[in-house]
Amino acid sequence: MSLECGFSQAVITPVPYQTYMDGFGGRLSPAEGIRDELYVKVCAMKLDCKRIAIISFDVCGFSREVSVIIKTHIKYITGLAFEDIIICATHTHAGPSGGLLTVDGIRAEYWHIAGDKAASCVNKAFENCTAGSFNFAFSDELQSKHNRRGDELNDRRVKVGGFYDKDSNLRGIIVNAACHPVIRRDMLYSSDFISVLTANTDVPAIFLQGGCGDINPYAPNLSPDEHIAQLGGELVTAVLNGIEKLKFENKNDVLINLSGISEIPMKFPSKDDVIKTLDILYKEYNELTEPIKKHFKLPEILWHEKALQDGEAPTMNVPLNILVINDIIIITLPFEPLTRTALTIEDMAVAKGFKRENIIVVGYANEVNGYLAPSADISRGGYEMGGAAIWYVLPQCTPESEKAFLQTISDLLKKI
Repeated sequence: MSLECGFSQAVITPVPYQTYMDGFGGRLSPAEGIRDELYVKVCAMKLDCKRIAIISFDVCGFSREVSVIIKTHIKYITGLAFEDIIICATHTHAGPSGGLLTVDGIRAEYWHIAGDKAASCVNKAFENCTAGSFNFAFSDELQSKHNRRGDELNDRRVKVGGFYDKDSNLRGIIVNAACHPVIRRDMLYSSDFISVLTANTDVPAIFLQGGCGDINPYAPNLSPDEHIAQLGGELVTAVLNGIEKLKFENKNDVLINLSGISEIPMKFPSKDDVIKTLDILYKEYNELTEPIKKHFKLPEILWHEKALQDGEAPTMNVPLNILVINDIIIITLPFEPLTRTALTIEDMAVAKGFKRENIIVVGYANEVNGYLAPSADISRGGYEMGGAAIWYVLPQCTPESEKAFLQTISDLLKKI
């Protein structure tokens, strides 16, 4: 049997005024309109009896609750096993709440509808399956972005993959790059700069977000729409130029999915400190009168309540997948990974014998458990190293957190 692959996509934009938005903590009301449609896009693969689907959503991310809703619909409608359903978020900050900002909550009905649409898309993608091969290449780099933490680290590369049938027809595209889609900060649904990619490709183009936790768009003299056009244009140019380098090639047919659970040590303050702080926080909250100030105080209360519940040294159990598709490896991370971590993981795959252009590190996959702080950066502090955990209502990373996750990846790589 030959490797077969199929693609499909569908619109999943919520009805305005019915769901809150994820991405920015200062939004106090539901979305008010639509700038551009949000999509679910599917790449379905099969070889012999093995079937796997990668499903990308134009959303900020998924809490565990939302992830289970989506995967349950897909499981029952398609028959796929949970571990063979890999959901990813493009991480747009102008999509419906997926439970990341706990204070906003989710509209469960929307996610059941989105899960049902995704399941139908998966079935359609399998129906579209045809024999062929994937090829990846580096293409033009993205220029309109920077490291918001002031580091020199800024992975500008765009990795472009095309799936070609045996007649050399392009059937679908996978794009891997790293940049926060945070240009749109208003109350309109949008996939941000990724919308330009969707509008300018004739086949489904699945954007797999990389280690963008510290990377933001940067073009200070442009309006939001101009910036989206510029950065999105850079992305489209990279994709089209990359595709020009690719064609069908005969390869050894391989489809492997290694899944696992990583047990990650985390931390909260001591019980005594939490109790003292909660007493102060509740008093401050009750004295506030402006809704926006109460809104910003609430995550602190929820975070300290969570600390009382979980204790000082909780363990976070998170899922991950490593896919091998012919000579390509896709490594999924259920976090907001920073550039340093993503490059470290790429180096691990290089040591295993994979070419850099064929190594796809994907953040915001299956669920999002806050920032995975690089061990080397924790002492520097900052929002990504600790403050963000309050908005996520999750424990903070320790110097051992990233090490534990990387060890899980290392253990899985040994099985290839």
